[in-house]
Amino acid sequence: MDFSAPHMGFVISSYAVTIVVLGALALWIFARARSVAKRLRQLDDEGADRRRRSGQATA
Repeated sequence: MDFSAPHMGFVISSYAVTIVVLGALALWIFARARSVAKRLRQLDDEGADRRRRSGQATA
């Protein structure tokens, strides 16, 4: 790879932007998963019933 090419700044900045965006998406996914898990624990502690799938037998 020729690092002295005139477009190398564009290539490096494109990779940097891509890494930042993918990192932000990964952090958002993990944060969202934690908040959903926390909310589910809260609902479970409050005794909320879970929906059953259609056709599932009741005990």
